[in-house]
Amino acid sequence: MSINRKLAQKLSEWSALGLISPEQAKSIERHELETESKHGFIFAISLLAACCIVLGIVALIASNWAEIPAALKLSVFFVSFAGLSALLVFREKNTALISEVLRLALMGLVFGGIGLVAQIYHLHSSPWKGLAFWSGCTILLALSSTSIWGAGLWLTMSLFALVSYLDSLHLHVTMDTAIFTLCVGAIGILATLPWKRFPNLIHFRKVGFVYASLATVVFTILTGYRFDAIMDMKVYVSLLSMFFLWGLAVQLTPTLYSPQFRMTFFTFLFAAAMQVVLLPFFGENPETNILRKLLTTLLFTGGTLGLGLSAFYFGSKRIFELTCLFIFTRLLIFYAELFMSLSLTGFALISMGIIIFAGLWAWHKWKNVIFAKLEKKSHG
Repeated sequence: MSINRKLAQKLSEWSALGLISPEQAKSIERHELETESKHGFIFAISLLAACCIVLGIVALIASNWAEIPAALKLSVFFVSFAGLSALLVFREKNTALISEVLRLALMGLVFGGIGLVAQIYHLHSSPWKGLAFWSGCTILLALSSTSIWGAGLWLTMSLFALVSYLDSLHLHVTMDTAIFTLCVGAIGILATLPWKRFPNLIHFRKVGFVYASLATVVFTILTGYRFDAIMDMKVYVSLLSMFFLWGLAVQLTPTLYSPQFRMTFFTFLFAAAMQVVLLPFFGENPETNILRKLLTTLLFTGGTLGLGLSAFYFGSKRIFELTCLFIFTRLLIFYAELFMSLSLTGFALISMGIIIFAGLWAWHKWKNVIFAKLEKKSHG
């Protein structure tokens, strides 16, 4: 178990500056470890007790749901909603964590209320209408959120509403892909623009950047779709327009992003665009299959590494770690595609296991060093 990374860094800095002695730093660290351990145990037991109570209430309600009058169901819903809203608005002693939990609970309660009203009054409509209505009802809660969870939940449900709406139109797969790509690109473009007058939108910016970036990886670098099957002019135009406008949005806000972010982000967009342009010409020809896989792997490695580094400079270390895992997994897949023949399966499996262990060891050993160098470069 380790203490908070920021506190550990502060203790190291204070000790180096002579503000506290190394012995005092160790005493503080021991105290924090003991406190953290106690609090963690109490929190775990409290969470277990709360889950038991909630599951018990759900089980009681579910077993008697048909016998509960509709008026009582609606009354419980509105009283619960009003009570949580009052706690959020009027209770001055709320910590940031409690307020955020209340916002998320209200967002979940709104979703449950929509389903409850639809069930009581036998309302039938397309799923996207309910999701869109939920998005409209909870937008203020999401905008007032103080963490990425509220923004992430709202954007996720809104994207589900968009997917459901496109599905209800029964469009061709190329048109679906083009529209969804443009919408995801719009989220990414908005996420890279400055919103200084609206500080709470920083969470939407972070979530939007993550969603748009990972969706671009799925669309292009990961080759989640067969390009020769869907890559017509609509998809070409939508993808390349998205890359161009997204890069333009970053380029036109030079004071908002560091040169390191812009360089690595443009690398990501360039690799994605090259895959869109080049890969459809290879098709499924067996003679060019190895070349296609090699090109895909190279573009994936370069583009995803650029995405990970730009995410790091954007302030999201988790995305950097995730992209490193993507790269390692893709290289393993490429290795398996080359050597996993019947005669070489045993050797390939043994060597792959060794490579995985070596990769885990290297990441564990050099992770903090890599982070420190990137931090130094981002502030240099």
